[in-house]
Amino acid sequence: DLPRAEASLRQMLKIEPKRIETIDRLAAVLVRVGKAAEAANLLEDLLARGIEEPQNRDYRIRLALAYETMGQARVGEAALEALRETRPTDPVVIFALADYYDRQASGPAAAMHLNRAAADLRAAIEETPQRTEYWETLVRVLERRMGPGAASCAASAALAAGRHSSVFVTYARQDGGSFGTPNTPLATSVLDTVTPRELPRSVRRLLALCGAGFDKAVPFDNAAWRPRRLDASMKPLLEEAQQCSTQLGISDFRLLATDLGALTCLPISSDPPTLLVSRSQMEATSRPEREFLFARALLVAAQGFAPFVRARPAEVEAALKALLEGHVASRAGPPPPKPVQELRKKLVRVVPRRQREELEDLVIDLRADDSFDGSAVGFALAELGNRVALILSTHPGQAIDGLLKIAGTYVPKEHPGRLDAIRQSAEASRLLRFVMNDTHFEARTEAGLIQ
Repeated sequence: DLPRAEASLRQMLKIEPKRIETIDRLAAVLVRVGKAAEAANLLEDLLARGIEEPQNRDYRIRLALAYETMGQARVGEAALEALRETRPTDPVVIFALADYYDRQASGPAAAMHLNRAAADLRAAIEETPQRTEYWETLVRVLERRMGPGAASCAASAALAAGRHSSVFVTYARQDGGSFGTPNTPLATSVLDTVTPRELPRSVRRLLALCGAGFDKAVPFDNAAWRPRRLDASMKPLLEEAQQCSTQLGISDFRLLATDLGALTCLPISSDPPTLLVSRSQMEATSRPEREFLFARALLVAAQGFAPFVRARPAEVEAALKALLEGHVASRAGPPPPKPVQELRKKLVRVVPRRQREELEDLVIDLRADDSFDGSAVGFALAELGNRVALILSTHPGQAIDGLLKIAGTYVPKEHPGRLDAIRQSAEASRLLRFVMNDTHFEARTEAGLIQ
């Protein structure tokens, strides 16, 4: 009986006019009986007393609701927005503002707010990833903004980083992965979506045209790696790689073995796609981890990028520099050093004549692009392989385990040093970031993974 409750609380307030609990309860009742203006006055009085957190936050949210109930929705929104600016990662504040936009039937504003909240939470995770509450809130925000698929990705990313919470267990698969199975072979649009910004279409095409020339200019070191055919004990690897090639739509590939001790899964040639694997890879990794490593290497090789991934970054940068600086028509000063000219000749010589004009047009475009960084290309190619392989795997934990093992820095999820190991690995940390990114969610949709 709200009227009786109101009368009783008013009587109690006359006896103890400064009792916070009574004012609090009366304000709540007044909003429900249509006396929001009086409730707002009471809440303002409480806030003027310097109430500590989190009660101060809760009173400010209730005050905003009172304004909204009074017909002053914009005043309520401004109050919530002011609160959000001081507490951008607080789930109570985030969802209070989201609820406001829902009540106002303002879908675009709600979407913008939740996108902003997700960005704030990603930034907070980047700075202090050990704060599990940030990961939990991101999962909930993504679920509300984009649905269970995106929430599943964030939950599986948290588990991959060694975070533990019932929220993650609820939204991720039982094995820690994200939900869904992609349509295979993957659509070409997936590749375009996940390609890092350091690899625009012009750069990818230039690399594809010059791959054979680079392979000759910087040949694979057979003497150092001593590749050989797989022996009978390593034949299971061929079956695993075959499954990955089918998912990627690759009809022909080769698998070679090396007896070197290092854990290896390296694309060494693109014609046909050829991978070099070691026995230690079979012994030190699980099948899901190997399938991720196979997929990343096969994708890179099939796209014609194997020579650039197996080479040292400095060699890739030197080749791109030779292509750009050696372009005669664009040269304003003296010719580049003779070694640069010779390297350019080797790169261009094997390009069919009918495609050389296209190559030179691509060079002109890149020379005019101030944002192009040749030193970032090698890593970006590896990152492209990682992203596509993740779409197939749908399991960030297994993907990151594979990357850490390849790098020789593996730390299990249960170990307190897991986060540090990930942050010290450029590939692992970039992939973990990608798992929670909107680009990943878009690519999952294109791959047929229901969000």
